[in-house]
Amino acid sequence: MYFKYAKVNWNKFSPSDIHFKSNILTKGLEHEIDIVSYKNKGDFYQEYNKGVFVKLNNTKNNYPNAEINIFDRTPLRNRSNQTRLAYQSHFDNLVYLYSTHQQSQYSRDASGNWVTTPIGDPKPNEEGYAIEFHNFGAKDPRVCQEQIDIIYEVRNFLATRILELKQEKVLTMVA
Repeated sequence: MYFKYAKVNWNKFSPSDIHFKSNILTKGLEHEIDIVSYKNKGDFYQEYNKGVFVKLNNTKNNYPNAEINIFDRTPLRNRSNQTRLAYQSHFDNLVYLYSTHQQSQYSRDASGNWVTTPIGDPKPNEEGYAIEFHNFGAKDPRVCQEQIDIIYEVRNFLATRILELKQEKVLTMVA
């Protein structure tokens, strides 16, 4: 498993809590990551109390993006071991990794249609992903740090495994 050796200060989660939604880019990586199938977020909310779910988007582009949903809805217990409802301690965080590898500009083609034109060379795989946090948080600072570590490791996986495999396939098709 790829995330077993990740540089993460594990606290609330473990490497087995990281799941990737099945798609064309995850095929062949079953021995490295946990791949699951679901139609919508409600499906995995019903099946899992907590987890990190990664959905790769724009899979046909040279640089796919990722949507990372990190949540914990485990039942909370008080000192007498009774389940209590305390939703303020639960979290459901959404993070986007999107490509900034290739700068581009809009210009008109010969027919007068607007098209995007690449500018310069693309950034290296490791440098090209921006991170966008949405409703991010947790009560415990250690859990926040853990989530940040996980996000960086997912970004590293995207750059070192997904992009490299995708680029390898393109080179094989050309050769």
